[in-house]
Order: sequence, then structure tokens, then C-alpha cells
Amino acid sequence: MKIYIIGGAGSGKTFISKKLSQKLDIPTYSLDDIYWKGDNDFREKEDKKILLEKFKKIISNKSWIIEGAYFKWIDDGLKLADYIVLIKLHRIWRTYWILKRYLGSKIIGGRRKETFYGFYKLVKWNWKYDKEYMPLLLEKVERSKKGLIIIKSKKEMEEYLQKTVL
Repeated sequence: MKIYIIGGAGSGKTFISKKLSQKLDIPTYSLDDIYWKGDNDFREKEDKKILLEKFKKIISNKSWIIEGAYFKWIDDGLKLADYIVLIKLHRIWRTYWILKRYLGSKIIGGRRKETFYGFYKLVKWNWKYDKEYMPLLLEKVERSKKGLIIIKSKKEMEEYLQKTVL
């Protein structure tokens, strides 16, 4: 089974992908892990050729769950997905979760170093996401001709996780 999870920053993509991975026993991959160079930093982008090689290797697997907000190079993954889950939380909620994640990384540490400047850029990008990036993403999803599952709240996310057997 192949599941592609998309949505803005702070929408819960990583949360839902990890829960589905545990429930369905399918490996999960974060596009952040291939987009950014190194394991501990959000500062240096991976070389595009290497990034695309990593992405193609992931989508060549028999089963996967991929989550990420990137949309310029994901067409092949969307075409191969059995299901596409679109998380459409309001940007205020997404900003809250970005702030919570950032503060948590500063207080208790996290697996990646996040700078205040990076946090600021992410919030700024997230604020434009619905108007500038969501239409482009939806166009790609429509072209993929796959079943689309739309989640609009944390409550819907919990309900989806409770009943999911896909």
C-alpha cells in the first residue's frame, strides 16, 4: 500500500504518518529528510539531483507512507500512491503547532536544530500556503486521479486514525 500525506507546515503530517505506519506496518518517509542536507539541520538544502534520486528510491518500494509539503517534484509519488491524504487545517492552527514544535525543540531539544530565523521563514511561508501553494498542490492531486481523503480538523484526524484500515 502507498499513502501520500500532504498539507501545510504544522498540519500534522508527521503525526498522522507515524500513527498510520504503526497501525499498518508500513515504513514512513518524511520529505524533510531528503530535502535538507544532513540529519540535524534545516539550513542547507540537498543537491537537487541527490534529492530526486532519494525520492525515486523511496517511491520504488512496494509499500510506503510519504509525508511532506513540497510540491514541485512530487508528481511521480502522487501517481503511484493508492491514497492521498490532504490535511487542510486552518493556518492559525498550523502556526500554533509550528510555534509549539519550535519552543519544544528549544526547551527539551529535538532531532533537528531549528533557528529563530528558520522558524520565522516557516511561519511566513505557512501563512501564504493556502492561497499560493494549495491550488498548485490540488492541481497535481487532480491529475493523479487518486482517491483523496481530506482532513479539516484534529478531530477528523483522530476519527480517521481510529477507523483506518484502508
